[in-house]
Amino acid sequence: MLGEIGYWVDPVAGLARVRELATLPGVTVLCSPGGVIPDLVGALAVHARLPVDTDDLPARKGSTWAFAVRDGELITADYHPTPTG
Repeated sequence: MLGEIGYWVDPVAGLARVRELATLPGVTVLCSPGGVIPDLVGALAVHARLPVDTDDLPARKGSTWAFAVRDGELITADYHPTPTG
């Protein structure tokens, strides 16, 4: 659901899966190709009303988006362009 083909067939299901995984206890790590990440991050940020520019969401190879979730709700979204931050 988070791959290039599966996500675009049903982006609502992909987003629902991410939200479901975010409710699990502990740390959850997801990996997805750069073509999906801007849409996914944008949808999450808009829903959470985070101050993220949804017209220019980066997704460089090797980059990371780190989310903090509390009670099933996204509270922060931070972009790290390189593995070292």
